[in-house]
Amino acid sequence: MPARLIRLCLDLNVWVAAFLADRRQRRTGSSTSLVDAVRVGACTAGPVQLVVSVGMLERLQIVLVRNFRLDPDIAMTLTATIEAIAAAGPAGDHPYLLLGGTGVLPLRDEEDRHVLEVAVAGHADVLATANLDDSTGTNFEPLGNLTRAVVYKPLTAPPLVIAHPDHVATWLRSGIVPSP
Repeated sequence: MPARLIRLCLDLNVWVAAFLADRRQRRTGSSTSLVDAVRVGACTAGPVQLVVSVGMLERLQIVLVRNFRLDPDIAMTLTATIEAIAAAGPAGDHPYLLLGGTGVLPLRDEEDRHVLEVAVAGHADVLATANLDDSTGTNFEPLGNLTRAVVYKPLTAPPLVIAHPDHVATWLRSGIVPSP
């Protein structure tokens, strides 16, 4: 029986951490491991499909140019590569173009809300993010005994596990797909 497809959404902070690790030639961290899993389209736990949006890619491009002084053409090439990774993944999912919806999900930060909306709209199994501070309150429940992981239970979509990249990378390396 083939392994179940893992739909993985990586927050911008994961992409930035992987970019910095690559720049420093330190390719052993959790973010790098997660980026490698979506780049290859597989990990020990099974086939991996990247869930990402056009808005997330545009934001990443801005951050790379403004904060890291990357040449705009290189930043555009990097985000186009991420877009191609999503399109070439096991499910062949192109980046999502989300229209509207802003303000519906229970997060104050607009960027965090957009990432959560993308993960929900893309039916992600897991959202890896180093920013879990906003993931509390209505529809967010702790995941087992992990303090840095929660389950988001939207009214109209399957539950979504939100966890720190360290947890997600460890799970995927161990062949585990976390479920609520």
